[in-house]
Amino acid sequence: MKPPSGKPPTVLSLALPDNPLERAGTLLAASARDLDPQRCEALAELIGELLERYNTPEIALAQAKALVNVTARESDARKREVVAGRIGELLKRYNTPEIALEQADALLNTAVDEPDALWREAMADRIGELLKHHNTPEIALVQAEALRNATVGEPDPRKREVLADRIGELLNRHKTSEIALEEAKALYHAIIGEPDTRKCEALADRISELLKRYNTAETALEQAGVLYHITSRVRDGRRCEALADQIGELLKWNTTPEIALLQAKALRNAIAHTSLLSPRRRMSLAGRVISAERVHQEMCRQAASRTPGEAAPPEPRQ
Repeated sequence: MKPPSGKPPTVLSLALPDNPLERAGTLLAASARDLDPQRCEALAELIGELLERYNTPEIALAQAKALVNVTARESDARKREVVAGRIGELLKRYNTPEIALEQADALLNTAVDEPDALWREAMADRIGELLKHHNTPEIALVQAEALRNATVGEPDPRKREVLADRIGELLNRHKTSEIALEEAKALYHAIIGEPDTRKCEALADRISELLKRYNTAETALEQAGVLYHITSRVRDGRRCEALADQIGELLKWNTTPEIALLQAKALRNAIAHTSLLSPRRRMSLAGRVISAERVHQEMCRQAASRTPGEAAPPEPRQ
């Protein structure tokens, strides 16, 4: 309930500056801190009142950002869609790529946790319409995230691969490591429920091709996850070990504890899926498991010893 002044409680404690743009910025900052969607929306309304008086694209952008904050807190997906539509109204009046990006973010928020995969894809398509008019890598990334989000819960593995292909088309136009990572994640989702392990390996190869162009630890982890997933499915110990070796190759260039752990687990699968192991062979594989686990533990120790924000030392290139 609003107090007698008609302003939300948050505003009563704010020292609002006289400059309209600074005032809009103060209200926007308050909406970023407030976790209540109704209060966030009330703050966005106050920015809207400033916009009616001063009519500048900068204040319009502040209102769009505040409305995005509403979509990040609102639990009702249909309400989030309505709020995203309000940003669309702002975009009609102030046709800037910055406001278009805010609407794209709001549409992405609209699709979060939505159980209907088709509806999530529809939100991605709406972001694609924004991209036609404002062809920026930032909006392309938001659409890539929305398409990857549409793969979650999609029952058809082939449809998930098609969605990954659409992200690949975005990557062809906007060559960024962030979009490449979204494609890698979508390809990972495509293997879930895929009965053909050879098809899964082909999808892993596609992530490998991405990694050649965009060598990031995050994309390497997606490929390692796919390779490990395959070792959980195949019943051929030799194939499991070969897949574990591929994870080991990733580890040479992307020294993260997560990848090291996946290699150890893949080697364990090699033991579990090899029938009639000779004592010598079993000892060899067990030794590799122990070695991989020690690497994982050492990487965890090093990560824990680094101060917050400190990057890992670069690996020497050969």
